[in-house]
Amino acid sequence: MLAIARAAESVSAVCRTTINQSVTPDPMRGRMSSIYGLVVTGGPRLGDLESGTMAAAAGVQFSIVSGGVLCLLGLAVITLGFPQLPCYSSQDWLDQAAAQNA
Repeated sequence: MLAIARAAESVSAVCRTTINQSVTPDPMRGRMSSIYGLVVTGGPRLGDLESGTMAAAAGVQFSIVSGGVLCLLGLAVITLGFPQLPCYSSQDWLDQAAAQNA
């Protein structure tokens, strides 16, 4: 199961990087890539901190459940804050870029 999860994460990473590179305007690509790198490397460490703290304070089962609940809450906040995100289509961006270059 861990190998399947890692493979799925690799596919997810490719998708995230593709979206980041295709949507970000050229003048901001370096800055955006830096922020993206901070989030990708820092996010899991925050999860590690939450898991360890909750496991030490309230037990392993509570740590697992609270981590899942926090992930779902984070997903809800992002979805509410960026309602267009679930509808993302790279074809829209390709069409827009083609129209600008024509």
